[in-house]
Amino acid sequence: MKAMRRTLNPSIPQTAALIGLAIVGTLWTTAALAKRKWKKTKARKKYTCAPYMYDEEAVRSAIDLRIREGFQDQSLVASEVAAELFGEYPGGGTIVFPPGPDDPVGAQCVWALVVDLVDLIFTKQNIEATELDEGIAWQLRDRNDPGYPWLQPSLEVDNIPTPGMFVDMGNYEGAWDPSSGYDSLVRTSLANALVMAGKDPALATGSSSTSKRLRREMRALFHCSKFLDNLYGQTDPNKAHGPGETAQRWMVNSQGRGLNWNAVHADNLQRIGQGLAPRRQTDLQGDMPADMAGHPMLMWVPAVDHNALGGAIPTVKASEWSDGSSTTEPPPVVQNLGLDMGGVEMPGGAGC
Repeated sequence: MKAMRRTLNPSIPQTAALIGLAIVGTLWTTAALAKRKWKKTKARKKYTCAPYMYDEEAVRSAIDLRIREGFQDQSLVASEVAAELFGEYPGGGTIVFPPGPDDPVGAQCVWALVVDLVDLIFTKQNIEATELDEGIAWQLRDRNDPGYPWLQPSLEVDNIPTPGMFVDMGNYEGAWDPSSGYDSLVRTSLANALVMAGKDPALATGSSSTSKRLRREMRALFHCSKFLDNLYGQTDPNKAHGPGETAQRWMVNSQGRGLNWNAVHADNLQRIGQGLAPRRQTDLQGDMPADMAGHPMLMWVPAVDHNALGGAIPTVKASEWSDGSSTTEPPPVVQNLGLDMGGVEMPGGAGC
């Protein structure tokens, strides 16, 4: 089992806070000690942490945004804010936050200041901090890893849509381009399912009646996922496809809702890693509040029954988790977090 460790990329800051959380407690203490020398200048709005310029108002705004999004883990808020604002080192390269003792002094300086401000804001707002749930740990896998369907929430190592795993739709550094759209998502997921079941992946893209049926069946699993519909389902067909696609009837479920491909969602990759319920951030028309930050979807690719797909007449259908729930939904450890629907109700119920 591979523990996840990501390389910071400033273009995808939503994943950066997952790095180094195992050592954040120690570095939080170090930063708390380092911050003392800044207390005399707290009234100032900007500090020089050469080669960085630390803008307190920008940091405060980024912290407030995370709090509004529901984050209550101080270390995670500090890590994400620091990665977003200071991950690109002015002298070249990138910095992983929390920084290590051998990292540049400027990085340690801005980290200490971010920690200081997070602590101050949490105290002033009387926020009861929560600890990271150690039972919710993202894993990096490939399709050949044992244990399918995997009980821990997993991301494919190259971010390729693979049954039984999530796809970070904001990650453009992998082997699959999220902007390629819904049809590519379905075909790539199906191709991986076929390989995993011992079948020819060419069936995923073929023009035969069998290929077309298999693609319909794969789409049906996405449509039937209550997790996906609850978080991302919306009624505007123009939002239900990737940027290079046009609206198609098959992109919506039986309730007339399609997945919202716009970057208007809560950061559910982070929320799950923090042990928080994934949150719906848009109304039924797919629009988010003006004061919220938008993120791409965290796509769940339903786990496929290998026996059914590997049979003489291949069929795409869901399997079951050990608790009896359908694998159109994420692993039970994620289901047990619940969903924060933000007061939105799904007419007709979620899923197909």
